[in-house]
Amino acid sequence: MPSVAAVYSAEEEQALLAKVILPRYERMLTAVHQMVASTFPELTPDEFRLDDEATRKLLAVAAARVVMIDEHTRTRLQRVLQQGQLKGYSDVQIANGVPEEGYLGVTGLYLNTWKSRAETIARTEVSTAQVEASLDRYKATGLVSEVELVEATDTDAQCAARNGKVVPLGSRPGLLHPNCRVALLPVVKEPVFAPTPSPEQAPAGPPPFPRDPIKGVERVKGLGGSTGAELVKDKKTGALFVRKMGASPEHLREEVGADLAYRALGVKVPDAKLYEVGGRPVKLARFIEGESYGGLTGAAREAARQKAKRGFGADVLLGNWDVAGLGFDNLLVDKDGEVWRIDNGGSLRFRAQAWNGSPMEAWTLRDRKTNAQTAEVFGDLTARELAEQFKAVKDAVFSAKGGRALKSALAPEVFATVEERAAALTGAQRAMLRLLDDRWKGEYVDGFAREWMRLRASGLPQDFPKQLKGRGVGLEDENGTLFDNLRGRWAGGTQVPSLVDRLADHMRANGGDPSVISGWMSSQAGSSWSARSLSTKGLLARQRDVPMDAYFWGNPRDPAAGLASGDAAYDAGLRLLGDKWLTTWQQQHAFTYSLLEAVDFPHKNAKAGTVTLVRTEAAGVMSLSGFSGVGARGKMQRGVAESTSLMKEVYIGGSTVVTSQEVPFHRVLGVYWQERAGQRGSSAFLGDGENEFVAMLEGLDVDWKKNR
Repeated sequence: MPSVAAVYSAEEEQALLAKVILPRYERMLTAVHQMVASTFPELTPDEFRLDDEATRKLLAVAAARVVMIDEHTRTRLQRVLQQGQLKGYSDVQIANGVPEEGYLGVTGLYLNTWKSRAETIARTEVSTAQVEASLDRYKATGLVSEVELVEATDTDAQCAARNGKVVPLGSRPGLLHPNCRVALLPVVKEPVFAPTPSPEQAPAGPPPFPRDPIKGVERVKGLGGSTGAELVKDKKTGALFVRKMGASPEHLREEVGADLAYRALGVKVPDAKLYEVGGRPVKLARFIEGESYGGLTGAAREAARQKAKRGFGADVLLGNWDVAGLGFDNLLVDKDGEVWRIDNGGSLRFRAQAWNGSPMEAWTLRDRKTNAQTAEVFGDLTARELAEQFKAVKDAVFSAKGGRALKSALAPEVFATVEERAAALTGAQRAMLRLLDDRWKGEYVDGFAREWMRLRASGLPQDFPKQLKGRGVGLEDENGTLFDNLRGRWAGGTQVPSLVDRLADHMRANGGDPSVISGWMSSQAGSSWSARSLSTKGLLARQRDVPMDAYFWGNPRDPAAGLASGDAAYDAGLRLLGDKWLTTWQQQHAFTYSLLEAVDFPHKNAKAGTVTLVRTEAAGVMSLSGFSGVGARGKMQRGVAESTSLMKEVYIGGSTVVTSQEVPFHRVLGVYWQERAGQRGSSAFLGDGENEFVAMLEGLDVDWKKNR
């Protein structure tokens, strides 16, 4: 007779069951925690949080259930095999059965006896997870002493007999049979010897939520929307609530999580409670009296808009593409002028665009072509206001209290993505403040940050080398590869695309033109005062709030004529390239900045966000600029985009003085490490011997390091 082990792998079965069951137990614990948190709003996140110990306890229950299901499978298989042996059947007969003799065999066990077993296991385990999670979370509140057993969908004698009974929480009631659908409603214990407050002393709080969201309320009217929202009234108190059941249980649960997340971020959303009725969620939210933003006009509308803008960082973090609503009906203004976000179903994973760690909503929500409604509300946010909002998000998410509240509100995988998005906004905020505090214009900084985030979303920075090290100009990555993948190379007879190849594709896909950068690099290699180089200087100078005559324009005898030449070159470039010129440069600038931030390389000061670069000058120029000799420090007029070197000085013409300057990453425009787009294996500029970094040096301190 074949053994059970020959036809069935317990280890494989348990692994597959665990893969399916354990995550669902964990998600159910999170969902029930959200429901209980909304039921007891008086509990602060510090008092009532979902900690690792609670998760471990429920997963231990899940693991035990996996073993129990597996034991049942093996027992039934053993019985079938023993029956076949007693009847003297062959291995083939035991496998396929002998139907004419009433023996179904192993195949019959799976195809007939267990035909609905997968559905039964799924339904039973979801119900078990809900019951276990409810018991754990009710106990964690410290307020629940008993639970009411609700058997609304079970009509068998056992279940019907206990429907409506109230039992102690410690009795740990559970399922009576497979497919059992019992639900547990909390019964709150009253305080002992608590005096009844007089009407004058009683706090004027809102009425409690009804115990039953179906039988305890009456429908007032429908409110429309895809989730079937309707206005209902509590039969006991007359309080009004908005009820949602919706077509998607997971969507509704996620919406409740979004509400709690908004609250953790300090944004006004109506109090809500999540019920589980017959295995499906029902949401009740307090009805807020007020006027939708869409119904306001004039000064009232503008005042509401200004208040709504304060929550933009939270909208971005949670990806709420529908925050305004098609008719501006998702923003409600109460009698005090406060703005409430009343429908957050467009947040998190249930949204129009992909849910990932790079929140492009900071720009799409302000783009009229992408989202006209949200653009009306948020479209005039400045770069500095954006940076301030991103900082508020960072402070909330990465604080101990805020982090705990968000972790309790959201499913583990959603919270992980929220943390990743907050980290991305933190990086964008750091870059934006560096540029803004260095007199870059807000409109340029906004576009730079957009391209920084787009680049992050593309995955390119994840493939940057970790380091570029060496004593000479040829720097190797952590694997000993020269310039890593910043230049194309051959591997096994195949050309390996470089990061610059991928950057070029990224530029084209997002409104840029890589030939703009490769053409500039080629011109810069020939002469930094060529027509293309000069036009680029004109473009970049206009992105900073610095007088144009603060820069050197190549004509020391007649500075005005030099500036006029720069203006003419800029005008010609703008006529030729149009809007894509600036977009392309923001892409290149974001790429270079990201590269310098990510890679460990010589002469980098990561904490300060700077790199030490050297440049040679003529002694006469130094004297005219007020420098006395070696060791002197000061400032001097510099061109918009100047050639410098990273590893060793390069003497040109009559230059004899080596100067040094600490250059912020955001002032570097291009580095010799990368190839030019379309020119595989090349150096970006004249050649590796120049070890050239092109940077904006205006206003930086200059040190006279040594003479030749």
